Amino acid sequence: MRRVAGGVPLTIESAARPIIRLSALVSIGVLLSTGACAQSSDRIDADRPGIADTSTVIKPRSIQLETGVQWESRPADRVWFLPTLFRIGLLDRLEARVESNTWTAETNRGQKDYGIAPISIGAEVVVHPGFGVIARVFPAWGTGDFHASRVTGDLRLAMDFELAKSFSLNPNVGLASYETEDGRFVTGLAAVTLSYEPTPKVAWFIDSGIQAPETQQG
Repeated sequence: MRRVAGGVPLTIESAARPIIRLSALVSIGVLLSTGACAQSSDRIDADRPGIADTSTVIKPRSIQLETGVQWESRPADRVWFLPTLFRIGLLDRLEARVESNTWTAETNRGQKDYGIAPISIGAEVVVHPGFGVIARVFPAWGTGDFHASRVTGDLRLAMDFELAKSFSLNPNVGLASYETEDGRFVTGLAAVTLSYEPTPKVAWFIDSGIQAPETQQG
């Protein structure tokens, strides 16, 4: 059972199910201070399009928009959506985050569903270099077949580990509260992204994730 509850990190799949994922991403970062913008040469560090989020936050007085197009295919269904993450730097170790899969189109066994996914409001705090905590709340909102009637959310620990020869490992673990037809249930989340960055302008990655239990019945 796949859940589209907002940002890409909630598109979590059991490792036993094959999935094909294609993504195109655009990230735009802006420093709100003109002087700082003129002096800054920092590269943009984006969370999208991988499943796992990074442990870092953007600089204070800066904003960053990450958006794109993502297509996923499984044996029984296909889905298109526009994952979007808006980040606002507040303090050296704190950022605000607004996130959603926005417009979503899904074909499941011949049935087509369209709508706008719920939008989350959250924050990330860096508790230690390489370790960040991300909390998100999804108000009861959405349109069409993706409308949510109950508030949901998740809490995750994001970690980053630098490996040899331009490789890095980015695992996430956490808990999520999801909506069901009868109410809600709590499930565990885990995801990991392995990245290879041969140059500052090119990065390749593979990722995987799991949700357990997948449904209220297990």
